[in-house]
Amino acid sequence: MFTLSPSDFAFLWRDCRRCYWRKVVLGRPRPSGGLPGVFTTIDRLMKQWHADGGARRLAPNAPWSRLMGTDLRLQSRAITIDGLATGAVIDGRADAVVQWEDAAFGVIDYKTSGSGARAIGRYTEQLHGYAYAAERAAPRARTFVPVTRLALLVFEPTSFTDADDGVQLGGRLAWHEIPRDMPRFEGFLREVLTVLNGAEPAPREGCAFCTPP
Repeated sequence: MFTLSPSDFAFLWRDCRRCYWRKVVLGRPRPSGGLPGVFTTIDRLMKQWHADGGARRLAPNAPWSRLMGTDLRLQSRAITIDGLATGAVIDGRADAVVQWEDAAFGVIDYKTSGSGARAIGRYTEQLHGYAYAAERAAPRARTFVPVTRLALLVFEPTSFTDADDGVQLGGRLAWHEIPRDMPRFEGFLREVLTVLNGAEPAPREGCAFCTPP
């Protein structure tokens, strides 16, 4: 049974199928560069800010919501596809799960960028992966049903000013909803599992990790 991380859908899968195959099938990930420290710090502060705020609107165009938790591990039950020998589970940590006024749930991913609207396409499968795991949870895993909305909460830096004890980074929060389309995501899962059940893909031209210099 393969283990699929939703965060890999946004970058590794898109960047190089061979590197993705080697990570999932062989357990050989790329050397980790990690996120730059400033982004990790902003992500942590956004989670803390969200956790301290109670029920509210997270951005001017965001709906009212109540936080269910941040950094929540979501694990799906087994995914099997006819004609493929090996199935998979989705296992990852969502930045935040919230509950809307109608008692349904939403999955939110925090980002730091000035291009949130342009990034929606990149993160569509990632957020759908969290939603899939939340609704089709493994035994004893956290479950949230139904997940009706997916969104990016994007911190967009706009100022760098003096403060009493140093300097201060300022900005605004932008809310970008991602249309939910689970049938399309299930087709994406079939594509991913078809690749994983096949032979090792050829190196992608230009990939620094799998193409010899």
